[in-house]
Amino acid sequence: MAQVDEIALMTAIQAVDEQMALLEETIKSMDEEDEELPDLHEQYLGYMKAAHSLRASYENALVPGDSLPPYESLVRDNDSKVVRPKI
Repeated sequence: MAQVDEIALMTAIQAVDEQMALLEETIKSMDEEDEELPDLHEQYLGYMKAAHSLRASYENALVPGDSLPPYESLVRDNDSKVVRPKI
């Protein structure tokens, strides 16, 4: 796998988090009967997996004394997350 620099990693974390926020708002506003809902849930799960992978990569890149901000400062508060879809 290609090495990703810290700035690109932070940008990716924030972009994925922002996309998750947009999907959460869309999902919350939809009726449970909407035909697009399962696809959006699947897309959301894909972003969740990406977020977990990016977090692991970021935490592995952290070095004591480094100037990188903590992961939590790059993403929204977990309380805003949408209810996970049933699989």
